[in-house]
Amino acid sequence: MTNEGRRVVSPTMTAKLALFALLVAALSACGSGSRAYKTQPVGLHDIELEVPAAWKLGQGSCGTPTANTVLWNIGLMHLCQTLQPPNVSAVIFQAYPPQADPKYASEKTIGGVRVYRSTQSQGRYVQLDLPGRGIGVTVFSPDATLVRQIVSSLHTARRDKNGCPTHSPTGGYRLGSRPKADERFIPPGAIKLIGCYYNGRWLDHSVRVGRDRAQQVTRVMNNAHYGLSGMPRGRIAGRWCRPSFGKFSVGHFEYANRPPVAVTVHPNGCARLGASNGTWAVRMSHAWVPTFWRNVTYDGSIANGWDS
Repeated sequence: MTNEGRRVVSPTMTAKLALFALLVAALSACGSGSRAYKTQPVGLHDIELEVPAAWKLGQGSCGTPTANTVLWNIGLMHLCQTLQPPNVSAVIFQAYPPQADPKYASEKTIGGVRVYRSTQSQGRYVQLDLPGRGIGVTVFSPDATLVRQIVSSLHTARRDKNGCPTHSPTGGYRLGSRPKADERFIPPGAIKLIGCYYNGRWLDHSVRVGRDRAQQVTRVMNNAHYGLSGMPRGRIAGRWCRPSFGKFSVGHFEYANRPPVAVTVHPNGCARLGASNGTWAVRMSHAWVPTFWRNVTYDGSIANGWDS
C-alpha cells in the first residue's frame, strides 16, 4: 500500500489541531453562558433561580450576607444592618422590594416572567422587581458572568424543590363529623413530613423532615381533641376577632405503603383555628402546636397565644 496521493499529517500538527479544537470548544461554552458548576434551586412564591450548589443558604446577619449565600429578607431585620464582607456573592429575596432605580430600570421578560430590571456596577449588581407578586430579587457578585447566569435562570415553578405547590391550595380544611373512638387523626408510620407554609396566595417556604420527627408530630396530634378553637380570652379585643386564613401550613405525611395524608393547620386569627385532615378537625392546644411549629417552621402571628 502506498502513501502516494495522501496527505501525511505529522504528530506535531495533530497535537496542534487537537489543542485548537479544545480551545474552540471552551470559548464556545463561555460565549453561550453555560455553567461549569452544579446548581440548586432557590425561590420565593412561584419564582425560582439557580445558584451554585456550593452556597450555603441563610448565611447572613441582620439581612446582610456574611458569605456567598441566599437570604430571604422579610420583616424588620433591616433595622440592624451590619457591614458586608468584601467579595461576597449573594441572592437576596425581598417581600416588599425597593423600586428599581428609574435611571437604570427597564422592563424585560425573563423565563416568561415580566420584570423591571436595573443593572449597575458594570453588571455586577442587578435588581429585579416583579410586579403583581410583591417581591423583588437582588443579585450581586464581583463576577458579572455569575450574576448574568443567575439572573437568566429565573423561571416560574408549580412546585418547589420539596414538592409543595407554589400557589395556596384551597379546600382540605373542614370541621367534619366527630370521629369514632378508634380513628386516628394521622395514620401512624409516616416516613417523612413535608411542611408547606403559605402567606396569602403564595408559598413562603417549605421544609422536609425525616421519620423520627414526622412520627413525633403524628403522636402529639393524635392526642388532640375534635373541634375548632377560638383565640384565648384577653389576647385581642373582641371586635378585632374574626377568621384569618392569610397564613397557614400544610403538613404532608408520606408513607412507604399508603397514599400521603395532608393536614392543614390554621393557627392565625381569632376563630375556626385548628388542624384538619380533610375529614375532621382538631382543636388548638399547647400539647401539639409547639411541636408542629418546630418541625414545620410556621412564621405566623406572634400574638396567636399558642406558640409557647
